[in-house]
Amino acid sequence: MGSTSRSFIAFDLVSAAKNRYGMVFQSMIEAAGGEYITAKSLALGKFRAYTATIQLMTKGIYTHGPKSLDIQMMEYFDPITGKTKKDFSKSASRSFLKDMMDLTWMYDPRKLAEVEAGLEVFWGMMYNKYIDQKDSAGNVHKIRYSDAFELDDKGILKLKDGIDPEYGVQQISHTFQVGDSLDSIAKKYNTTVEEILRKNEIEDAANVKEGDELIISENMLFNDFKLKVQGVGKKLNGLMDQLDSPLASKYLGFRLFSFYRLFSLPMFLHRFQYDTSKENYGGEVYDFNMGTLTKGYYISGMQLMWKTVKTMGKYYPMATPEEKAAFRRMIAEGIYLALMGLTIGFIFGYDDDDKDRFNKLRQREKDWGALGYVTNHLLYQFIAVKSENELLVPVVGFDDFLNFVNPASLASGPVIGNTLKIMADLFYAATGDDSAYYKQDVGPYFWQEEGDWKGWNHLGGVFGIRGKNYDPIHAIKSRETFENLR
Repeated sequence: MGSTSRSFIAFDLVSAAKNRYGMVFQSMIEAAGGEYITAKSLALGKFRAYTATIQLMTKGIYTHGPKSLDIQMMEYFDPITGKTKKDFSKSASRSFLKDMMDLTWMYDPRKLAEVEAGLEVFWGMMYNKYIDQKDSAGNVHKIRYSDAFELDDKGILKLKDGIDPEYGVQQISHTFQVGDSLDSIAKKYNTTVEEILRKNEIEDAANVKEGDELIISENMLFNDFKLKVQGVGKKLNGLMDQLDSPLASKYLGFRLFSFYRLFSLPMFLHRFQYDTSKENYGGEVYDFNMGTLTKGYYISGMQLMWKTVKTMGKYYPMATPEEKAAFRRMIAEGIYLALMGLTIGFIFGYDDDDKDRFNKLRQREKDWGALGYVTNHLLYQFIAVKSENELLVPVVGFDDFLNFVNPASLASGPVIGNTLKIMADLFYAATGDDSAYYKQDVGPYFWQEEGDWKGWNHLGGVFGIRGKNYDPIHAIKSRETFENLR
């Protein structure tokens, strides 16, 4: 799958930007729901994600020994599911030379762009989560979970004093010594005697003796929130975790079918999942990632609309917070897509029914220079992000969604397809067949012109070098051609 990654990812910065903006679009929908993130917490999370990504891009990714506060938090919470084990932990042996040799640098820009978008949701959730902290006077204050950690004198991540140790990233135990009491131990670790007795299944405190190992914290609250972070990541962006990966790695057919595109399945379920059993048809199902009962927000939102209409508006005030959050997500998604459509038409002046549209885009670049070029790239991003996010909208995007998961257009295309094309190009060139050469221009690069050997273009495709990276007008044409052929 390394060659697949290079074919999809390497040098394809335009696609990297499109994926990042698509993830941002999903996080905006989630913020509208206000259940796990809000507009305010997401805005705070954006800045924290930006600074953390800068660290990863610079010294953080090659740091040996203790890392910064934010990177250590990211390693423990693993918000980009599986990223800690796969990438962050490589820093112990990672070097610039190794990255150059294994071609990691070719797709790091895309990975970092997607990591930043995923971290925005993570930090948004951390800023939206409030926990108790007790000061030295015994007064309890609410603080954000994002502010609950610090580095000790050795540079290792630790929970701040006065916070329930169950929110910490490490399990804690204590060996009972002479002079200890359960009261003193409970005070030291900011817990209660009752909690210590419960966790250690001790019925009588008098039975605790010197040398006994007492469980203080099993970091259950930390693990619960970590699973929620990863669960939200799956729902919004289809991230695959380590439990899903073995299946994808074991079966080649599954891998070819699922590479990238199958990640859309959690996004689909986030919108349309519901119980299909006779006893609870249309009801909630248990979400093992989130540890809660849930249903798709389009299902829940439409049910809320029906009940509200049926009761002449009386049901809405009695609706659960989850129902209202689902309704807000559904409405927000429709509004955001409509605004993107208006932006494409009125701000960028683009109409796909205008026969002269591409000449107008080219004229814009001539008249505006670099600004026109950048504007056309932004136009392509709006068109691409809007098109891909419409895939999961009822009626409008179902046909496109079915094509989206068509295995014929997945990982087998860039890798197997380009390899076969190169073999054919070599054969045609060796036999003097004109089929080896282009009969018209097919892109903006000099090797894509009429009369050029096709093999150079197909070889570039293996490494993700495509015309859309250079020429946004070519990118828009290609997308329109692809959509018209579906």
